[in-house]
Amino acid sequence: MYNSGMAKNPRLIDMSGQRFGRWLVLKQAGNNTRGGALWLCLCDCGSEKVVVGPDLRFGKSLSCGCASSRTTFRARITTHGMTGSRLHICWKNMLARCRDKTNNVYGGKGISVCNEWLKFANFHEWAMRSGYADNLTIDRIDNDLGYSPTNCKWSNRTEQARNRTIVRLAGDGRSWAEIAEAHGVPVTIMNNRIAAGGWSPERAATTPVGSKRQPMPRDAGSGRFILKSDSDRWRR
Repeated sequence: MYNSGMAKNPRLIDMSGQRFGRWLVLKQAGNNTRGGALWLCLCDCGSEKVVVGPDLRFGKSLSCGCASSRTTFRARITTHGMTGSRLHICWKNMLARCRDKTNNVYGGKGISVCNEWLKFANFHEWAMRSGYADNLTIDRIDNDLGYSPTNCKWSNRTEQARNRTIVRLAGDGRSWAEIAEAHGVPVTIMNNRIAAGGWSPERAATTPVGSKRQPMPRDAGSGRFILKSDSDRWRR
């Protein structure tokens, strides 16, 4: 409620013609019940509204409301502004492979993305908090479970290769890939020996490249690595 009568206030500063945000002050429009000066304002969108002076001066009112509506609309259509970035592509690919029921490793196997990560903003927040870098890829800790904050981390190519379903672990908890590297055996050669040659993981990981003879077992105390085939276990 306001009084359309003009109060005689010698300290009144005429704000006619001034701009505040999207408002252009046209003229004084009386006073409110507390004696505060009211001003008739024209918004850039063409709307007119009476606004109390302090709201203009202290930035509480910057438009008729159209500005916030347009900002909200732009936010809806542009979302996060990261479309096409490496992280956004990573997120899209993650969703795609889990939604593809013909993919026997992901969607066809029942691997899914948690509800929280169906929104990129949530995934982005987790990624930044969890050490994301452009040289890392998303990696599931337990390959039987889906993508979620508690089951994912960022890994380099070597770490992720070791975490695949086919990776075997030795009795001491180390992957055979680690053991192969310690013996100078490339992981690809170790995997080929196991898959195509039928070698045991121990033999495939510890036999020097170019050698067909299995080396002698090593003792842990002396630096030699000893593992029995019955202590091997699969990481699935």
